[in-house]
Amino acid sequence: MKVKSIVLCTVLLIVFAGCEKSGFPAESTAEPTVTEEFPLGDPFAERLPVPTDETAADTPEFYVKLEAENAEIAGGMYISSRRTGFSGTGYAGSIDSIANAETLPPETSNESSDETSGTSASSSEPGEVREGSVTFKTDFESSRHYSISICAAADRPAEITVSANGEIAGMFDIDENRTGRFLKITLAKFFLTSGNTEIKISGGGFDLDYIEIKGNSEEISTPEFAVPDDPCNPNAGDSARALYAFLKEGYGTRTVTGQYVSDPQNRELNLIREATKQYPAIRFGILEKNAETSGELNAVAQWHELGGITGLTWNWNAPGGGGLYSDSFKLSNAVTDKEVAMLRPENIKEKLSAGEISRECAAIIEDIDGIAELLKDLWEADIPVLWRPLHQAGSDWFWWSKADAESYKWLWELVFMRLSFFHELDNLIWVWNGINFDYMPELSMFDIASADLYPESEEDAPAMARSEQEMFTSLSEAVGMGKMLALGECGVLPDIDASFRNRSVWLFFGLWHGEYISDGSGKFSGKYNSEEAFYRVYNSEGTVNLYTLNTAYY
Repeated sequence: MKVKSIVLCTVLLIVFAGCEKSGFPAESTAEPTVTEEFPLGDPFAERLPVPTDETAADTPEFYVKLEAENAEIAGGMYISSRRTGFSGTGYAGSIDSIANAETLPPETSNESSDETSGTSASSSEPGEVREGSVTFKTDFESSRHYSISICAAADRPAEITVSANGEIAGMFDIDENRTGRFLKITLAKFFLTSGNTEIKISGGGFDLDYIEIKGNSEEISTPEFAVPDDPCNPNAGDSARALYAFLKEGYGTRTVTGQYVSDPQNRELNLIREATKQYPAIRFGILEKNAETSGELNAVAQWHELGGITGLTWNWNAPGGGGLYSDSFKLSNAVTDKEVAMLRPENIKEKLSAGEISRECAAIIEDIDGIAELLKDLWEADIPVLWRPLHQAGSDWFWWSKADAESYKWLWELVFMRLSFFHELDNLIWVWNGINFDYMPELSMFDIASADLYPESEEDAPAMARSEQEMFTSLSEAVGMGKMLALGECGVLPDIDASFRNRSVWLFFGLWHGEYISDGSGKFSGKYNSEEAFYRVYNSEGTVNLYTLNTAYY
């Protein structure tokens, strides 16, 4: 029977320094940079309400069809009737559309006037597409969800952006299904506020016939989750069960805030404090065997003493001396049908000597045993951990994620079984994180399914709310309603208001460090996430920060 020691220490600073713990190595430190009057966050900060859908049972259905030729047309588009199959008297045609080439107005066919300089400007170079837009104006009686259907055509790949009152509502591509004919594409679950609204369709290389906007009398239903009452590890300890129960109880009704730190000094957490008056509830760190390990474990211990939740991602360098992104280590060579998860190290060596398992298999087990020794420090301190190994499954980044799906799932099972049952680490809440759902392990071997979501560029950041909704829907369809869903990593803070309106409330999020929060000098960046966005998220009634975690929930 295992006996655990609980570490107690008073901590008044979020940048931790110089406090040794039983079971934890001493931390090499920097001077504290923030002195806290309220070490858990500001109890007097305003709590911002989350919006609701005003749709009621007696709300009348809404429908409007708006023809593009009657809208405001700008940029590289003009009214045309060359392409067949349109409705009304014409459509908004792209100057760069092949179908409109023979009917372009004289002033756009070869040269266009540059009114500012008084000179002529040549048409776009071959391969370039001139941007254009069509703006529709309409009025909505109620703030609720609507669907927007766009009837468009393209002869080559085209990217279309939909905006409402200047805010990007969604983006989609016309690519594989392009036929040259007008096709209707419906984008569902757009939340639009009451009053006068401008819907702008922009992009290049496509023709737009009309848009349809529909609103019905049914509010988006709240998902019926069927999350298990207990963690996937049947032998989970009391601390892990308490954390799991807290997460399960609030799933769908609140999002737990989280932030990745770049090192044990927790600079990112202090930046959040400066912008929001609060700290995240979850401190996400990286666990790997290097010189920083002792400092990371000590920082985890002190964060736990503050009442915070710990999340850890395992950055596993390829067994045998390779790096994270190694191409030389082949996971498929390690796969075996032998039952090796519960074997002692000496038995592993015997099977290797007998040729029953490969060197790759033995090296993997040796590494799992090595990370288990680090995790045992947290186990001894009774610290529950949101444990995220083998992340970004199915991507082309890491040696484990680049392997085939079956080899990956074999490895996940081996890691789960050996840590849970051989090493008896009962303080882990298992978080699977994947890019490709074909790599998903058995549902009985993880507690939380998570996905990562980053903008391709700084310009894409405002449109991420739509991507979050689509990712939530895709992930829930892949794993069903029996698992909690989270944003394992993100480059843009989730839109909490949109997630509540769309009934796609993440369990937690983990904002990555670096340029997503700070600049090269360690100061607040604002490149992908503004200080205002941080304040809205961390002081929303729909989120849990460190202060509310300790005073209201957990």
